[in-house]
Order: sequence, then C-alpha cells, then structure tokens
Amino acid sequence: MLSVTSTGGGRWSLSAAWNGAAGVVAWKLLTGSQRNELTTLKVRSWRGLITRFGAKSPTARYMQVVAIGEKNRVLGSSKVIAVGG
Repeated sequence: MLSVTSTGGGRWSLSAAWNGAAGVVAWKLLTGSQRNELTTLKVRSWRGLITRFGAKSPTARYMQVVAIGEKNRVLGSSKVIAVGG
C-alpha cells in the first residue's frame, strides 16, 4: 500500500506498508510522468510495518513503491497511483 500527500513545491510525504512484510529490507519509490514509464527516484530502508519518508519530484504524475528483500529480490509492489498533473 502506498499513501501520498503533497506538501507543496514538488515535495511529497509518503507512507509505504505491506501486510506480507516478512523479509522486506527496503522500499523502492518509482515515479514518472506516464503510468507505464516509471523510474527509481529513491530507495528507503524498511522501518517497520509502516515506513514513512519524503521525496521531491516536481514532475511526478504517478508513483509506485516496490518491496525489496534480500539480494535485491522484488517481494511485491503497490498499485501505480496518480499524484498530480
């Protein structure tokens, strides 16, 4: 699950959570101006069931988080959500 709130000036406050959190070591934040063309903006270490972090991306219209496990293995991902524009 991804929750995103704009804090102004292209800055975002995010919360990432996943019920199947066993083995998550990091969250990868993907952003982009098109839903099907997302790139990595930030990687944040896992900080418990809900990991909160900030990001700056003035051009982001879509965001998604990916749960990363040991050896950079993808464990799951959120839905792509529209955040602006």
